[in-house]
Amino acid sequence: MSITVQCHECSRVLELDDGFRGGVCRCSFCGALLQVPKEAAASEKAGRPAAPAGAGVSARPSAPNTDTGLSRNRPSSGGIRRPVDPTGSGAFAGSPVRPASPMSGMAASPVSSRLAEEDESTPSAYIDRPGRRTTKSTKSNLYILYALIALGVLFVATIVIIAVVVLHGSNSNSGSAAAPENLVAHSAGGGGAVQGPAFLAIPLSGSHIVFSLDSSSANTDSFSYVAEAVAHAVKSLRVGQHFRIALWTESGLQTIPGHGWLTKADAAADLQKLMNVNVYGSSSATKCMTDSLALGGDQIVFVTAKALLPSHLAAKVLQARTHAERLDAVTVDGAKSQLRKLAKAAGGTFKSVSNSDIRHLLGQQ
Repeated sequence: MSITVQCHECSRVLELDDGFRGGVCRCSFCGALLQVPKEAAASEKAGRPAAPAGAGVSARPSAPNTDTGLSRNRPSSGGIRRPVDPTGSGAFAGSPVRPASPMSGMAASPVSSRLAEEDESTPSAYIDRPGRRTTKSTKSNLYILYALIALGVLFVATIVIIAVVVLHGSNSNSGSAAAPENLVAHSAGGGGAVQGPAFLAIPLSGSHIVFSLDSSSANTDSFSYVAEAVAHAVKSLRVGQHFRIALWTESGLQTIPGHGWLTKADAAADLQKLMNVNVYGSSSATKCMTDSLALGGDQIVFVTAKALLPSHLAAKVLQARTHAERLDAVTVDGAKSQLRKLAKAAGGTFKSVSNSDIRHLLGQQ
């Protein structure tokens, strides 16, 4: 319920909460102090002016309520109402009503009224106070941020996976390219497919060719493949080309044939001897290779599977080379450094092969 009081000074009508009954309020229009009756009287219904407040109370007028920032018109307990126009008849019909403060002897505070209204009726998520503003828009922004972070992590992970796959593919291609490189002869002047007589894709261009083969136990697993490769090479020789086979043994070189040179036309029996060679013992790579130079060939092909070779091997063999022989070198899953150095210095070809490489080459011939 509410109580209506008319100012005895300016004749304005004020509508107050029941909490003002029996108290004192200040007119918000002229500042006069008004005594609010405890009980509603007939004079109140008729709009009789309220009596002035008792003596000794300050009559200083208060500023009218000019606050326009209020977002609610909902009354709160002990607060004030906004002015309303009376709907009754009489001398005060149509007169504006201004709110009065419930505080004894003081004008109503618009700021406290607004805060009271907001605390009571406004959701806490929308109160405009520092540190308490948590809106739906803020939550949506957080969700968007989290989604963007997740997408960024997913993007980086995808890039990493693609990079790993590409690098793995490159390594696989490199490994695949390494095998053909072993299968194609590369001379000092360049590389390419071999045309004409060849041994494991190494061109055979000499008129007198020596196949210097390691027949020690180091070559046990691969000697049969090497012997078959020699037989295929002999079949590819041209008319006028000769060959000789030098085997590395513990006692030094053993040659096939024992003396002289062979051609592909009369090589069948001697090639059969090569297939029946027993591979055993040890051999000196440096001695057997330098002794092979003494056989007088103009092209010598060294084949070994030794895992270790002396560091001075290339220098020793090159020192024994007196007729500008072409020296080619093949390792079957063995040491490479000295053989590569030797072939490069003597204008020949170096190849590193495996047993499967040899089988592959023989299948192509």
